[in-house]
Amino acid sequence: MMKPKLITKAELVCIKHAISDKSQAEKSSLMGSLANKLRTVVKRAAFLSLTMMSISLMSVSFTSHAALPSPVSESVPNAEVVGKDMFTYYLFDVYEATLFAPKGEYEKGKPIALTLKYQRSLDGKKIAERSIDEMKKQAKLDSEKAKRWLQDMVDIFPDVKEGDVLTGVANEEGNALFYFNGENAGEVKDPEFTQKFFDIWLGENTSEPKFRRALLGIK
Repeated sequence: MMKPKLITKAELVCIKHAISDKSQAEKSSLMGSLANKLRTVVKRAAFLSLTMMSISLMSVSFTSHAALPSPVSESVPNAEVVGKDMFTYYLFDVYEATLFAPKGEYEKGKPIALTLKYQRSLDGKKIAERSIDEMKKQAKLDSEKAKRWLQDMVDIFPDVKEGDVLTGVANEEGNALFYFNGENAGEVKDPEFTQKFFDIWLGENTSEPKFRRALLGIK
């Protein structure tokens, strides 16, 4: 029987070096492969993050624009909410009012829109009569002018029920446009009327100063 060939000390050293070199090469190859995969994962994660951020911003922008009533977006440039509040009368909620202005900054004489979302049923004629009474509180009105403005509002303001929305717009020409549930209800082409009408809520002599501050975003 042939005796197995013994490995010399020199040969053992060479084998150890060969194994060591091969192991190091494999480690280097593995590390390089992992690094490449990690870079790919990071790039994909970054791309996905940017994509989701873009979609989120587009969604917010779309939602914000979509939330605007059409009379507001069509009549007030860059319309944003200035303020909102619930108007109550003897503890009863009457309507939720929201004021819109360009970039959410109210400036007298600039286009604005005021939406009133009613919480209960009211007669249109009563709304008109209450409005002219409030306008008279702002400043003295000529009786003929007050009569004419009252009739204008009686012709425009419909009877409302819970959930109905009446929107008043002061456009760049200073005229007052009115919309009922998004549909055109009428117009008063008189800048003086427009100013006094919106002063019911926004004028310094309003009968509801706390409500005015809420609409104007004044704390």
